Amino acid sequence: MSKTDLSEYPFHDSSLVDIPCQPGVYRFINDVNNVIYVGKATNLRNRVRSYFKKTNIPQKIKQIQTKSKKIVITITRSDHEALILENKYIKQFQPCYNVLLKDDKTYPFISLSQHDFPRLHSVRAKRKKERLFGPYTHKSSVRVTIDQVQRLFRLRSCKDSYFNNRLKPCLQYQLNRCSAPCVGYISKKEYEQSIQSTKKFLLGHNNDLLKSLSLEMSEASDAMNFEKAALIRDKIKTLHYVQSQHLHNDDDITDIFSIQIGAEWLCIYQMTYIGSSLQNGQPYFYQVDPNLSSSEVLTSFLIQYYRMNHLNQYKKFKCIIDPEIQLPLDLCEIIKSDSGRKVIIVKNIGIHEKALIKNANENVSMSLLNHQKEFHSFDELIQCFDTDLILDQLTIECYDISHQYGKFTTASCVVFDQFGPLKEKYRRYNLVLERPSDDGLALFDTFKKRFLKRHSLPDLLVIDGGEIQINAVMKSLESMGYINYNIIGIAKGRTRKVGMEQFYRYYQGKILSWEPDLSVKKTLLWLRDEAHRFAITHSRKTLQKDLLITKLDRIPGIGQAKKKQLIQYFGGWKGLSEADVSQISKAPMIGQKLANKIYNYLHDIDLDP
Repeated sequence: MSKTDLSEYPFHDSSLVDIPCQPGVYRFINDVNNVIYVGKATNLRNRVRSYFKKTNIPQKIKQIQTKSKKIVITITRSDHEALILENKYIKQFQPCYNVLLKDDKTYPFISLSQHDFPRLHSVRAKRKKERLFGPYTHKSSVRVTIDQVQRLFRLRSCKDSYFNNRLKPCLQYQLNRCSAPCVGYISKKEYEQSIQSTKKFLLGHNNDLLKSLSLEMSEASDAMNFEKAALIRDKIKTLHYVQSQHLHNDDDITDIFSIQIGAEWLCIYQMTYIGSSLQNGQPYFYQVDPNLSSSEVLTSFLIQYYRMNHLNQYKKFKCIIDPEIQLPLDLCEIIKSDSGRKVIIVKNIGIHEKALIKNANENVSMSLLNHQKEFHSFDELIQCFDTDLILDQLTIECYDISHQYGKFTTASCVVFDQFGPLKEKYRRYNLVLERPSDDGLALFDTFKKRFLKRHSLPDLLVIDGGEIQINAVMKSLESMGYINYNIIGIAKGRTRKVGMEQFYRYYQGKILSWEPDLSVKKTLLWLRDEAHRFAITHSRKTLQKDLLITKLDRIPGIGQAKKKQLIQYFGGWKGLSEADVSQISKAPMIGQKLANKIYNYLHDIDLDP
């Protein structure tokens, strides 16, 4: 690509006279030399001038104006070069004010763990020591794929702690979905062959896989190992069946995109079809930039989408977009050079394509309307504080304390940004307190655990509690040197009825009673309820486990040794609680009589007349 040397200018309207009226790319840089926005233009001077307007400018442009300290200009020979360079910079710098797809670490992956007998499972965040396949946009796609791999190659899916404590094969082995490496039913070499076949399958190299399996079957048959040959034959049959359920013809992968721009937000809705079957429908939301047309926004989005697309085994896609949206003629070439995928934008729009576009348009309208309703209240929530909180960089953390009858105190932290919950960032804290039912003390300790080694607070802290709980949080934060923070407390009213909550906020050094607008109140209660749900499910599980341990301790004839044997044999408390009498009786050191006694105690069966 040919381009001129870049030039730097102060972010001031007096610099406009020096900026050329040529095609190119501009970058806005903040005071710590980070790129916060990248754009392209046919006429650089005119486009950059639009960022110096004084009136009727949306929040996003105000933020860019406030934070930008200099402009970096790169002149290109054509719009085509500018588009390629713009997307290269977006990929490189991930500027916070550009239209960006969420980082793929939030999507699920299929993982093969680092182990002598690797575990097949799904993960959300990338892990350096694991072999990852994906990302996938939906958990259902991951579940289906893992199910197929287990039926084909019989890999283990259990956790290492469960694997290490097995003394006999589990139910997965009996269902022919695991080769039972935990008890030595398969050698390391044979398991490694299954791993290699799995990798080929997940990468879409099915023809290579079929060839290698056919060769392996022939070798087993020649060696008179007919049992092994039959197993491989069954694998080949299963693989053919799996392939028949998925249309692997490249032309059968079709994406439909629709875009709608509102007053403050825009929505892009994407739908994927494999053959005639709808696989996925997904909305993406971004704040509006009045300087960008729907064509420019969608162009940038498409390049990123096909770079990150989860259908890794496919290299060719059909793309259907409303023909009224004028996309660059060379967009398909740019996508291919960027991601290696061949995208064909359908030109001849017939009755079938019109129906798909209409469906996508209906989805994008509904999604944008619901999003604007939902996040208008976040905007109103910000306005309650005379601060520099920014909607498209907003982080909120909400805390709740839960305990079961004064035991198993658990603190939950749920995290939100302007798009909604960030579930991969949710956290729980198990607390050991002198006074387990003291919520103030629990919050003090929770904030110590969470923020002692962190350098910054979220924009807003929401607490399930009133003045006492807010004071406990303030003391905890101030003991760690934090000074500036925003806190909202939600206390149950005197009657403790839903809808009678009292609201407090810490503002300018004071805790004030507060009556928020109805939309803000609904948003805060939504945050509170999510934190409560996350805390209570964990503390209930902990209580159930403790009750099981207590029951075992009360059974005559069960000491520490037998209790340990039971837990190891069944791989944990869950396995033991689900076992029947005959299964319990097969555990080491446990006979039929003791198995009956254990089962009756665990299930509260009273045999007395």
